[in-house]
Amino acid sequence: MFTAAPSALEKLPDLIFVTARGVIKRTAAAEYAVRSRKYPALSVKKDDRPLDVRFAEGENDLLLLSTTGGIMQIKMDSSTDLSQSRVLY
Repeated sequence: MFTAAPSALEKLPDLIFVTARGVIKRTAAAEYAVRSRKYPALSVKKDDRPLDVRFAEGENDLLLLSTTGGIMQIKMDSSTDLSQSRVLY
């Protein structure tokens, strides 16, 4: 959890959302500078739940390990498009 004034959101790095079922979403923090008190940041299905939200620090890759032993490496450089969610099974 973090707090930030709406004007400060443009200076923050992108946010990476990960759910328990492996949905990954990267969004610019500035997109959450809205005037509404409630704003959906991530659509989560009934059988899923948010697991973690982190700042996309630098261009380090994101490694996700599943409980079944699968691993997914996601490039986090500026050319990586994570605007559409990805799923790791």
